[in-house]
Amino acid sequence: MVCKEDVLLWFKDLEGYKRLDVMYELLSMCVPFEVRFLGSCIEEIGKHSYQELRGSAIIANDIDKLTKDSTLTQGLFDEGVRHRVLIYLSLLSASNCKCANWLYKTLLRTEWVESCVLRGNVKDENLQSELLLLFTMGLYHPAFTFDQKNFFGNMLAHVIEQRECKKHLTTKPFPSYSPGMGYNHLQTIIVSFN
Repeated sequence: MVCKEDVLLWFKDLEGYKRLDVMYELLSMCVPFEVRFLGSCIEEIGKHSYQELRGSAIIANDIDKLTKDSTLTQGLFDEGVRHRVLIYLSLLSASNCKCANWLYKTLLRTEWVESCVLRGNVKDENLQSELLLLFTMGLYHPAFTFDQKNFFGNMLAHVIEQRECKKHLTTKPFPSYSPGMGYNHLQTIIVSFN
């Protein structure tokens, strides 16, 4: 039997994009009245940060203010822009397709993002984590179209694959000598033949 405390500890240690993925899947498994109840609970918890995020929520959902936000001009290459876009995506209304489309075309689907991800140039772990979170949020956000979500899913798969390849490369030992035949042992054999 699975213990609730173990599940909570496991969940707490997950990366942000994995937590969102698990939560989305769990919510999808709930029946409608459970989803409505959880929505009320989430709304109540969200009230604690309402004032703090109010200004960002207004910008995220107003196309005029969003297009005039000069902090976004450097694109996702800049860490500050990535953080701001993460906040905007989290505050974007479910029905605000206009702002979602602008974010997609202007910041999320750019030549830099595609070349960086598709060519495997995402080496920095912090950048990988932020892109994984951005693509996961885009994949599940209801304001994006099917095609946009498909793009996010493909980008997400590429970054996960790059991360897994990197993990496999760093954890495998370098196979230079047979077991028991290390460098010192080979030197001893060579010296004894001379």
